[in-house]
Amino acid sequence: MRLTEITHQKILRYCPHPKIAVDATIGNGYDTLFLQKILSPDGKLWGFDIQTQAIAETHQKLSIDPRIYLIKDTHAKLSDYLEEYQGKVDLILYNLGYLPHSDKRVTTLKKSTLDSIIQAIGLLRKGGVISILAYPGHPQGKEEAEAIKEFINTQKIETVDFSYYPAKPVNKEAPFLCLGIKQ
Repeated sequence: MRLTEITHQKILRYCPHPKIAVDATIGNGYDTLFLQKILSPDGKLWGFDIQTQAIAETHQKLSIDPRIYLIKDTHAKLSDYLEEYQGKVDLILYNLGYLPHSDKRVTTLKKSTLDSIIQAIGLLRKGGVISILAYPGHPQGKEEAEAIKEFINTQKIETVDFSYYPAKPVNKEAPFLCLGIKQ
């Protein structure tokens, strides 16, 4: 089973019908489409990406839905857009790396991702879920994945209980899921 499928299973288990959800890195739009399908009828979904291509591809996949806001901006500005939702967001999902079938030099970056994760933790409600899928198989991804693990392990974020999937990666370049639930 692919790690993206495991991510979706975990989300369905811990947050089956989010009222307020964020896809912090919409990429090719498949996670955004998944979130649209499980979103509460009166819910809202924000999707972020810095690439016009990602916004366009995602827009094509989604049916017209007034509950969804696609934003061409960095995930490091989550709080700028969601300030009124501090402590109210049910789910924030990250699928890091680069946009498949595009310029692999354009990737998520360690600093903006860590800034975004810090903001995301503040945005989550008690019991809210943060899902981070990281890909250390390319140079920028390796740096980003190591920084995420170090941040989670050394900051001792007492408000969020994190688990890794797989618990023991096959190798250092294998993708991994970091799932957190705010306490």
